[in-house]
Amino acid sequence: MTLRAHICRNIVVILTIWLGLATPSYALDTCDGRPCIAIGSYNIKLFGGGGSSDSNREIDKVVDRIAPMDVVVLQEINTGTATWRNFLADLQDIGFEVAVEGSFGGANPGRQQFVVVLVKSGNVQVVAGSAAELPIPTTNPPIWSSCIYDSLRPPVTVRLVAWLFDFRLVGLHFKSQTTVSSATGANKGVCDDDLRQWQSTLMLDELRRLTVADSDDDVVVVGDFNSPLSAEEFYPIRSNGLVSMIPDQCDASTQHGCSHLVSSSRFEPKVLDHIVVPSDMVEAVAESGQIGRLGTSVSNYRRTQSDHLEVWSHFYVDRDDD
Repeated sequence: MTLRAHICRNIVVILTIWLGLATPSYALDTCDGRPCIAIGSYNIKLFGGGGSSDSNREIDKVVDRIAPMDVVVLQEINTGTATWRNFLADLQDIGFEVAVEGSFGGANPGRQQFVVVLVKSGNVQVVAGSAAELPIPTTNPPIWSSCIYDSLRPPVTVRLVAWLFDFRLVGLHFKSQTTVSSATGANKGVCDDDLRQWQSTLMLDELRRLTVADSDDDVVVVGDFNSPLSAEEFYPIRSNGLVSMIPDQCDASTQHGCSHLVSSSRFEPKVLDHIVVPSDMVEAVAESGQIGRLGTSVSNYRRTQSDHLEVWSHFYVDRDDD
């Protein structure tokens, strides 16, 4: 952040405190004796899609998983349903408000899956006019002969302020692990990986543009990446100095330490959900990344809550060292 921007931002903070409006409405977490916020991600499988995923869902337990967070990026939300509106009302009762949501939920009208960012508005403020969708196409160009997909969800973005910490958040849900049916030959096995790499490369291009416009390098990229960050397709992310705060200690045999839980051999349990930040981001609380606890069997959790566990990490809010 430029000196001028720092001065202007600090004047706003001082005036806000003087007016008595900066005191958080909800108790902030404390990290190493310093105030901090929790930023998380939760893919709630086919929420609002109807069928068994909704009829068996234990909503109170899903709300309890989200409640400790101050910012959460949700995936696979059908926002056009009464199920979502009722769930949102439950979250609003504990202080959450929608900061930004995607406009494209996929090409299949019967399987809409939107990305939604919520903030606990008493602790985190949305910068007016900053909510947007990144201009990334929903269909990839035909650069792989048979690897074409028309349901790519563009990431969403918004600038947020939590006490002295201001940052740009990106919420995403990259291409799934399900094989593109049209892919043939050599493309069959790598099409989905290539699509995620294409998405991540375009996202990085947009982030560079936005951080210049913001005069601020503080970015937090949150969501279901549908692959470990160590995967080959995410080399562009790693090579730009970005790291995941979520530990990858997934034990495939027990599914302990995995954020994506499976019930068959079709997929492997992995850490697919990440909180990604610049490696030198001083506001990021080191080793604070967490994956939620099951609290039940894998099969029961998948039946009554989701096939992903929530992930989160903490950020100091008493400084902003851009």
